[in-house]
Amino acid sequence: MARALRVRARIELDRGNELLAREAYRQAATLDPSMGFIHTWGDVLSPEQTRKIGFVGLIVLPALLIFRISVPKPKRPTSKR
Repeated sequence: MARALRVRARIELDRGNELLAREAYRQAATLDPSMGFIHTWGDVLSPEQTRKIGFVGLIVLPALLIFRISVPKPKRPTSKR
């Protein structure tokens, strides 16, 4: 059943119905959890979108590791006694 829903999603995606395609992929993922999140959305994204996401990841990840960009920890409010 999960494979049939994936095929249905691909057909809907080819027709230009992205919302119906995503719903079919979601239903397929609920029936077969082994499909996984990445595998499910990998069929929805175009190769150009995947390439852009990978390119941004190749730029951002080394920047985070080299420059150790970090978000400052939130400060706890001091209680006045």
